[in-house]
This record gives sequence, C-alpha cells and structure tokens, in this order.
Amino acid sequence: MSALETVLRAPPAMIAARLHLVRRWGKPVMLGIVEQAIYSGANLVFTILLLKVIGAREFGTFNIAWSVVMLAECILYSLFGDALPAIANRLPRRLWPELRAAVYLWSVAFSFAVFAAMAVLALVLLWFAPHLALLVLMAGLTVFTMRAQQMGRRICYLDGTRILAVAGAVLFSVTMFGALAAAWWGGVMSSGVAMACLGLGCAASSSVLLLRRRDFRLPDIKLFELSWRRFCLAGRPLTVASVAYWMANTGLIPVAAAMLGREAAGGLRIVQALTNPLGQLTSIMTSVALPPAAERLRTPTPRIFARVSARSVALFAAIAVAYSIVLTFYGPALIQLVFHGKLDTVGMVVLAVASLAATLDMVCAALAVPLLAMGRTAAILHGRVASLLSLCAIMPVALHFSGLTAFVAVTAASNLAQTAILAVSQSRQFRGLPARTEGSVAE
Repeated sequence: MSALETVLRAPPAMIAARLHLVRRWGKPVMLGIVEQAIYSGANLVFTILLLKVIGAREFGTFNIAWSVVMLAECILYSLFGDALPAIANRLPRRLWPELRAAVYLWSVAFSFAVFAAMAVLALVLLWFAPHLALLVLMAGLTVFTMRAQQMGRRICYLDGTRILAVAGAVLFSVTMFGALAAAWWGGVMSSGVAMACLGLGCAASSSVLLLRRRDFRLPDIKLFELSWRRFCLAGRPLTVASVAYWMANTGLIPVAAAMLGREAAGGLRIVQALTNPLGQLTSIMTSVALPPAAERLRTPTPRIFARVSARSVALFAAIAVAYSIVLTFYGPALIQLVFHGKLDTVGMVVLAVASLAATLDMVCAALAVPLLAMGRTAAILHGRVASLLSLCAIMPVALHFSGLTAFVAVTAASNLAQTAILAVSQSRQFRGLPARTEGSVAE
C-alpha cells in the first residue's frame, strides 16, 4: 500500500488530528526559524566585519570580553530562563502577568548588579589599562541589555507571540549594523566601540517588551517570593551546568588567547561563529518545544515521555547532521573567499570536528527537553559536570598537540560525555514513571 493510500484510508479523526498538529507547530516553528536566522546571520556578518575592520589582535581582545559577557548571560539565563516554562505551567494562567513581571524584575536586577560591578572595574582600569576601560564598561552594559533582550524573547515564546520576537530580531540587526557603520564612518572603531554596537542592538531588541505592557502586572509580595524560591530551586543546578557548558565552549577562547595568542582566539571565535547557527537554532527550538512539552507532561506517563523525547531527538539530530555536512564540505571555501588566506589554520578537519561537537550539543538539548519540562534539572547538572570532568581530563593531552583542532576536539569529547549522561538520566526517568494514568491523558 502506498503512502497516499494509507493517508486516504486513515480515519477522519486521525487526519484531523495530524492537520491540527501541523497547524499548531508549523507557524511557531517557522517564525522561530526566521527569528533565529536573522540573529544568526546578523551575528555571523558582524563577527566577519569586525575581523576585517579592527584587525586580528583587536578582534581577539574583543572576543575575550565577549566570552565574559556570555558567561554572565549563561548564568542569568539558566537561573531565570530555562526553568520558566516548567514553573509557569504549574501556576494558574491568571497569575502569568504577575509571573512575567516578577521574573523580568529579578532578571533586570541581577544583570544591573553585574553592570555596576563592571563599571567599577572600568573606573579602576582608567589608571592601569585605560585602553581596556571602555571595553569593560561596554561589556557590562551589554550584559544588562542582552539580559533584557533574552528575557523578552523567552516571554514571547512562552506566550506564543513569536511575531514580536521576529520584530525584535530585525530591530537588533538594524540598530547594531547602523551603529557599526556610523563608528566606521567616523573613524572611531575599536573593540570597546564594537561592544557598544552589540549592546545597542540588544537594547533596541528588548524594546519590543514595551508593546506588551498589558501582559505585565505588578506581583504581590507572596508571588514575588514564591517565584524567587522556585527559580532558585530549579535554577541552581542549571547555573552550575551552564558554567560547565561555558567552560567547554566559549570559555576556551581566553584559554586559546593565553596559549596560542589573540589571533588564534579570533580563529576559534570564527569557528564557533560558523557552528553558532546550530546553537541558536537549538535555543529557539527548545523555546518552542518546552511549553507544549511541559503541558503534556503535567501528568507524565511512559508513553507520553517517550514520544516527547523521541520527537525532539529525531528533529534536532536531523537538522544538526544536515547543517554539519554542508559546513564541513563548503566551509573551507567560504573562509578562503571571505578572509583571503588570513585563517589558513581553519580547514576541513577543524570544521568537521567542530560540526560533530555542535551536533552532539544539539542532541543534548533534545534529550533535555522532557527533563526540563518536568523540572528535573538535576539531570542537566549531572550531564554538565560529566562534560566538565571529561574536559579537564582531556585538555592536557589535547594541548600537547596544540592548534585549533585540539580545542574543538576537547569540546566534542565533553559534549559526548554529556550526551551519555543525559541518555542514562532519561532512561531512569522513563522507568520511574507510573503507567496507570496513561489512558486518561490526552496525547
């Protein structure tokens, strides 16, 4: 029997259910892909332009500061972002406007504290290293504006208003490149000015929240305290996990700068920028998948848990493999075309290993979807700790061979360890679920 005959002979209720699934997921996923494509493309072009405009050494300095910004964002995102869908789906919807306001206020308060600390550090650097003062100050500002931007994106995905997230991505790109063009035209380009351009883009993107003021309501003190307790309970393991993830990825940039020079750090950043679309797509697909997964797993059964997990892994892995194949075979030609031999160390082998690392990272994110939906964040922590331990064990051997290949190989090995731990955690979670309510839960 052909596939067409199978579809035509299917019961009408089954066909209607499949069409409903396509309608439900098609538009959100497409909007998510469009938004992520805008962000990924803008960041990649921004990275390439910076290397060509400010030079390899200054570009390496910028990326060291950028890695610190991403460390702060990883910590804040894991504390206030990853656990949000699971927490929201355990509260009545009438309290969601108050929850939005509470999480936004907590997020802004912590990011402002980071900005204040880096502003003090910038004042100190005026006496010891004045050429770095502007970069540190703008890095602190970028932490603050990026947190507001990411919180707005998370709330848009939670509420299903993804068109606003797309508008924010467009505003981010226009503002960032406009500021970069103005700085280049004025002849004031530096690593600090480049960081300011990034921060201005994030600030413009976060302004889309102003269009949703009716969806925010000042929370009472009880909900404010409750949200803090729940974010601490679910977010603390994720915070440690995010630091471990940063050390195995972006955190390698300062290490490369210390051991191989700032030019090598810039090369590693380019490699990460080429694989970054997968990471960005992972973030957006996780944001799309988490709310419905959390809703379906409010009363979990083995069958529902297995379906959520299998669909996530199949979709995430298929996209990652397709992108990795294209990057491995066509990436070297693209680098040669854009940089004209300035990055000879980035060849097919480096890109193949980096693609493997990105694919394993995307599989890890897929395995984490049902665990995050159920609030089982300790499993994520165990995976990140295993990743960090493998990183520490392999790093001395890898550095013996030196070069960029060693750094990306370390990332791939640490992601493989994390994948194994998350697979074991899923298996244990599956075996511990009760099957008695399976028939009564809508799938």
